[in-house]
Amino acid sequence: MIPIREAIRRIRTAVHDEEQRINYTDAEILNALNAGLRVLRRTIADIQPEILMTARTFELAAGEDEIQLPSRPLMILDVTAGKFKLLETNLQHVREKPLTGRPKYFYRTGLQSLKIYPPPRVETALTVRLVEDLAEMALEDETPLLNEFDDFLLEYAIWRLSLTEEFDMTQEQQLIANIHQQIASLLAPPPFGAVLRGYW
Repeated sequence: MIPIREAIRRIRTAVHDEEQRINYTDAEILNALNAGLRVLRRTIADIQPEILMTARTFELAAGEDEIQLPSRPLMILDVTAGKFKLLETNLQHVREKPLTGRPKYFYRTGLQSLKIYPPPRVETALTVRLVEDLAEMALEDETPLLNEFDDFLLEYAIWRLSLTEEFDMTQEQQLIANIHQQIASLLAPPPFGAVLRGYW
């Protein structure tokens, strides 16, 4: 995590705009940083979303079937009712709507709420593990990711600013693919171990 003003200073140095400050405004550099942050978060969410995960707990009263999340989620990783994991579905697959019982499924309704099916017969504790939407960074903020990822964020912003004159989508795609590959090599979890037994 580094202060955004320090990130802007480093980017200005890299694009040779530190002394005169005529090529880019702070707002333009900040926009490039925010674009880079979205790229990094999507990449991390694709490879190992648990790094970005937040767990939220709720109490669902008997017969209730909807919870309001405190923010809009980028993705929902897991929902549990007590010790039981709920399966994700959608409204089209919910057949017998008046049923109550042990919750088995959840589905999203709108950008910020979840429905539980069937509604519980008794008060039930729910835990929702999700990747929450992130507010854009401001000049007074710090970068919200690990220091290791700050290099990728600065690299993206530098390239994005450098390419504005003759911007080509293939160049951005190559840059994003390169960053994705580097993050994947850092984050990709090892495969499950396997024990093989011989024939004799």
